[in-house]
Amino acid sequence: MCPYCAADCIRYGKSNTGTSRFRCKSCKRTHVSHYVYRACHPSIPENVSGYLKEGCGIRGISRLLSISASTVLRIILRIANRIRKPLVPIGKEYELDELRTYIKTMRQPFWVAYAIRKDTGTYIVLLIGSKQ
Repeated sequence: MCPYCAADCIRYGKSNTGTSRFRCKSCKRTHVSHYVYRACHPSIPENVSGYLKEGCGIRGISRLLSISASTVLRIILRIANRIRKPLVPIGKEYELDELRTYIKTMRQPFWVAYAIRKDTGTYIVLLIGSKQ
């Protein structure tokens, strides 16, 4: 059964791990019935998001979920690209804060700046980068 269109599938060779690949008769897409690599599981982005909210680092998330650190970074970037900036209402009070930290060495400064609306506690803007 095809996971994309629910049509019948036929065998279509083997994957790198030795498991059988299948090809859909109608949409012609190939898939494996049981993936060995855990990053293909649909709950992984939710888990990465949950661990980020708890303050876990990228390598820690990688160890906890048994996936590579580059995959964790790719998932974080995919999540970040879906976030849209909210409109800033005029006439409200905001709290601004900034943090300067380092990555690996003190010669690589890294800035985090954010603004929070005082009455609701919602984030208005979050800026992250290496430029001052």
